[in-house]
Amino acid sequence: MTRTKKAILGIVLFLVVVLIAIVIFIATYDLNRLKPTINEKVTAELHRPFAINGDLGVQWSRQRDEAGWRAWIPWPHLHAEDVVLGNPPDVPGDYTARLKRVEASLSPLALLHKEIYLPRITLFSPDAALKRLANGKNNWTFNLANSDQPQQDTPPSAWSFKVDDIAFDQGKIDFLDPITKADIHMTVNPLGKPIPYAELAGASTKDNTTRGDASSAGGDKTAKADDTSAKSGGDDKTAKADTAAKSGGDEKTVKADTAAKSSGVEKTAKADTAAKSSGDEKTAKADTAAKSGGDEKTAKDDTAVNPDGSGAARRTDDYIFGWKVTGKYNNEPLSGDGKIGGMLALRSASRPFPLQADVRSGATRVAIQGTLEDPMNLGGLDLRLRLAGDNLGDLHALTGVVLPDSPPYSTDGHLIAHFQGKEAGHYRYEKFNGKIGSSDIHGTLEFVQGKPRPSLTGEVVSNELRFADLGPLIGADSGTESGKQKAKTQSVQPADKVLPYDKFDTAKWDTMDADVKFTGKRIEHGKNLPISDLYTHVKLDDGVLLLDPLRFGMARGNLNSTIKLEGNKTPMRGRADLHARGLQLKALFPDVEAMRSSMGQLNGDAQFTGTGNSVAALLGSANGDVRILMNDGVISRNLMEIAGLNVGNYVVGKLFGDEPVKINCAAADLGVRNGLATPRLFVFDTENAVINIAGTTNFSSERLDLSINPDSKGMRIVTLRSPLYVRGTFKNPDAGVKPGPLIARGAAAVALGAVLAPAAALLALISPSGGEENQCGPILQEMKNKK
Repeated sequence: MTRTKKAILGIVLFLVVVLIAIVIFIATYDLNRLKPTINEKVTAELHRPFAINGDLGVQWSRQRDEAGWRAWIPWPHLHAEDVVLGNPPDVPGDYTARLKRVEASLSPLALLHKEIYLPRITLFSPDAALKRLANGKNNWTFNLANSDQPQQDTPPSAWSFKVDDIAFDQGKIDFLDPITKADIHMTVNPLGKPIPYAELAGASTKDNTTRGDASSAGGDKTAKADDTSAKSGGDDKTAKADTAAKSGGDEKTVKADTAAKSSGVEKTAKADTAAKSSGDEKTAKADTAAKSGGDEKTAKDDTAVNPDGSGAARRTDDYIFGWKVTGKYNNEPLSGDGKIGGMLALRSASRPFPLQADVRSGATRVAIQGTLEDPMNLGGLDLRLRLAGDNLGDLHALTGVVLPDSPPYSTDGHLIAHFQGKEAGHYRYEKFNGKIGSSDIHGTLEFVQGKPRPSLTGEVVSNELRFADLGPLIGADSGTESGKQKAKTQSVQPADKVLPYDKFDTAKWDTMDADVKFTGKRIEHGKNLPISDLYTHVKLDDGVLLLDPLRFGMARGNLNSTIKLEGNKTPMRGRADLHARGLQLKALFPDVEAMRSSMGQLNGDAQFTGTGNSVAALLGSANGDVRILMNDGVISRNLMEIAGLNVGNYVVGKLFGDEPVKINCAAADLGVRNGLATPRLFVFDTENAVINIAGTTNFSSERLDLSINPDSKGMRIVTLRSPLYVRGTFKNPDAGVKPGPLIARGAAAVALGAVLAPAAALLALISPSGGEENQCGPILQEMKNKK
């Protein structure tokens, strides 16, 4: 052998020895010596404590999943025990997150092309404790070193990072937040067996589709919302994770994994069961992989049927993890459970990430079934959303949407939300069906997060509207048992007052704008309230609420009004313009037999302005005018009894006795100043007499001080020619005969000669009735012409 060959052989042998030495050194090196350095560097980078308190080690073994010569390359399998990430200095608490053990495998060949490739990261007993303080500081926002000094000219790193799978046994997340008054505890477990998305979505989709678009179909067919009484605990029909964590003997950790590599052909999705003993570590792997190439079974792709029933073919991953939550939110009990997809499903922008949840907070229940689009970038949501609770107004804390107070409600619809792109901040709740109180509701609403305020637009329709369900809008209870109970416990209504004292909650009005149309096609009401339908266009702009129009079909006529409430003023300012036209008396009083043949009508106008945050306060400070005109009617004690007016019953009995008396014309022109209504003209022209009413009605103190002065016509004698009084409060009025001489015949008629202007104003309200001349016309004209 020549000297050259010996030299070459010596170099080769030297390199082999060095390589073997390096391998032996690396394989036998105790990584625990690096723990102080690692802990120090990570702590400095994150500006919070970090520590690996347990063993830090590595094991080398071949990767059997690799093919060919690659299978002979040993891979390092790293592990670290008792890993703790602490809180930042200004947030109290022991830790932000901690792990009992973490394992990861590193591909050495990937390092050659500057890629850190970890096929699997396995977390044992992950535990996160998220906390936010009352000043807004929290422990989940990281302030990295030099993050306040960005270097814009620094080129991007040539290295890349890739993880195929994150698996864990049982995870725990705690959330404490005094701002939202939340104290929440969540556990996450792998399901014993992956559940196909279509298995859960199919049933809910079919159920929702049968409801369809009944909201706009018309007729009397009402699409009803699902019963949302499913409980979050107990015997829920929920596929739950079987998690065994036994402290003695062998610690068995059930792990689920949906790893699906998308480079070319999809690689095997695995579900591993790692069994770790206290002595020597044994790994038992149970492959449930379904390969999509060669002779292997094809992995099943679920077709995600959209919650609206459109059935667009889209691949959606299976449900892999189940979760359960308990605690409090907004100081209300919180409970719920649900399912989510695997960790790898979060990486795909094209495959939706499956979500399912059923959560209760106090009396509010939220149930969702659907997908998260482009989960890594929070692209959007496509969900079937069901809501239920005692009061729509309670949803503001949960959704940020300002809704009116209401009786108990439930809705079921399709929610589409966009978080990225041109439509970012758009939420559309479409084709929903549900109930508010005993009223059905259907429609579509869209919420847009914009400037200067978010806005709510859409249309809502009710085919059968129970009028009592509108009570909470004006500070009255809904008539339901729960509404009555709430009124007893929360109402500020004085016991001796009639007008509603409950306040409008205007504090939230400036947080959102709105443009919503509401139609009540048919109104269910009591016998004494002949309202047939309702339409209103609601606008909320910078704290100013406008209902224009607010229109009721009433007694075969209509009541048209415009209501404006300036919630951005303190106290609130209000304005109301009301116009009643063509209200037929026989429809207003259907139970009065003498009125059934009447062709008379009631017409009127009213304009009010006032200040205050309740109906009582607005009327108590009101300024405005009221004009009412009625012709061809009947008045009797029977009518007063039907109306529930005991004082009216007394007055009519004193004036006319027990027999019905025909009213040729009744006219009222009232001026209202600072809540005090004073008649400029208030007269009843009957077949027997002319009745003139004077005095005041005080809406602020709710007191009456009226004088009723009868004057008989010709030879006809009324039962009583002495004046009557009506005094007392709205709740407890009192009536009687005024002491003193009888009214001189014709005195009331002479007094009417002084009401020229009111008579002229009321002439505008006259409309023909049944083709006959309105009897108020000649009477008012005669009053106008008196000198």
